[in-house]
Amino acid sequence: MAEQDRALEPGWLLSPAGRPYLDSILHKNQRRAFGLLEHPALPPALAVPIVTYKLFLAGRSGVGKTALVAWLAGTPVPPPPTTRPWACKEDADAALFLFSFTDRASFEELPALMGRVLGPGDRDIVRMVVGTKFDLAPHAAVTEGDVRAFEGTWGLRVLRAGGTPAGGGARAGLARVAPVLDALVEELWRRDQVTAGVTPGTRGTPEPPPGAGGAVGGGTVGGFFAKISDFLRKRSLCAA
Repeated sequence: MAEQDRALEPGWLLSPAGRPYLDSILHKNQRRAFGLLEHPALPPALAVPIVTYKLFLAGRSGVGKTALVAWLAGTPVPPPPTTRPWACKEDADAALFLFSFTDRASFEELPALMGRVLGPGDRDIVRMVVGTKFDLAPHAAVTEGDVRAFEGTWGLRVLRAGGTPAGGGARAGLARVAPVLDALVEELWRRDQVTAGVTPGTRGTPEPPPGAGGAVGGGTVGGFFAKISDFLRKRSLCAA
């Protein structure tokens, strides 16, 4: 995506301009834990609208769905898994389909998984693919060539999440998670703009290309903070 076409400035929260907003979600260099009715405290001059999004996570057992939720939210203890995954999909804004770079089968079943989870009535749901454990290079079973082929076939960007703990405090942790949050928020922002008629485009995610149903592989700043802060404090995530 060309820089002039970006709806958000990547990494803005970690820039000098974003420092007051960053400080509002940190305490002693650790991420603050916000309850459902809480939000970051900001002076009136810096206050921004707050919106909510619901995310639905899908992937085979062991790919790291629960760990990804904890990683994105900055929580040390993962929440318990849901026992009603399809009920959780109701009113979802985005569906995140996960595979592990160390589990090729989880990658190859992505088309079937997407077909099972989303139907014709789910075109307004943003689809994204996240590859977990990408930093475990010696154990990788999915190559960068596989990922590029998938992206070209399905028109979906593959995001990457690490599988090993890393130190450095909350700021370092946010720097690692920022690319995934930036991409997720930007796709949701674009969908909202199209839905509201502000910008032209197709609502939701395009249909998959013909013949792509088989195995894969082988071969504004204030608005940004409003969404990222709400994601951190009042997220609603379900995992299947």
